[in-house]
Amino acid sequence: MDPLSIAASAIAIAQAVQAIGSGVHMLQSIARAPAAFSAMLNELSSLQGVLHQLRNAMEDITDPESHIPADAIERISRLHFDMS
Repeated sequence: MDPLSIAASAIAIAQAVQAIGSGVHMLQSIARAPAAFSAMLNELSSLQGVLHQLRNAMEDITDPESHIPADAIERISRLHFDMS
């Protein structure tokens, strides 16, 4: 995976994190939500945390100073391809 693709993916993840955060904030403002709604809100919050960690990892990969072994980057590329 070339650095431009990784950077584009990182930007897309950052936008998703922001959108989820905005949605979570809006949903938290609704009073007396039913239990299922509250459970969904918790799941969205967890997903936001995972996406945030993924964004940070992708930013680390795109850092020109990173010392990530080529085989690790190749595995990430294969995972990306498999998930597409």
